[in-house]
Amino acid sequence: MSTASSSPAIVCILFILAFFSTSSVHVNGEEGIQFIKKTCKQTLDYSFCLTTLQADNRSFHANLTGLDAIAMEMSLKNATSTLSYISKLLNQKTDPYTKASLKDCKELYSSTIDSFKSGIKNLGAKRYDDVNVEISAAMTNADTCETGFTDGDGGASPLTKQNQNLMKLGSLALAILKLID
Repeated sequence: MSTASSSPAIVCILFILAFFSTSSVHVNGEEGIQFIKKTCKQTLDYSFCLTTLQADNRSFHANLTGLDAIAMEMSLKNATSTLSYISKLLNQKTDPYTKASLKDCKELYSSTIDSFKSGIKNLGAKRYDDVNVEISAAMTNADTCETGFTDGDGGASPLTKQNQNLMKLGSLALAILKLID
């Protein structure tokens, strides 16, 4: 039974390994740093891109597809962490409006995790239009989560930081995807 549930994870790992082993552009060391800088100059937020990609050592040896996979992996980690945080908040909050908004966000972030997993698979299969749809859906989910707190009684979202981070990571993944496609 655990084999079936871990199969998607194994598939994702195999795709990611393929990105780094079949790279048409193999970079390392100083070349890797320059490649990351050149890539980041073509995104909306150079500083965020540079900081984000340099945080993962695989970036220094990756091609564009590998960099995009890394950005989507980071987005997936962000979404997974946010989902855990939402569960924690649901156990603490008693305000019915906040609780309802958090439940909505929990559902949205569950969908976001699925979107990034599908996006990573589609990236490996070179279905770039599908990757674009998946990342865009994930970003829409984060935005919907955020506005869910302010649309009702004007309460502040306890997830603003997490939603903004997901939006920035998604934007980075889309920008790199555009360079591939």
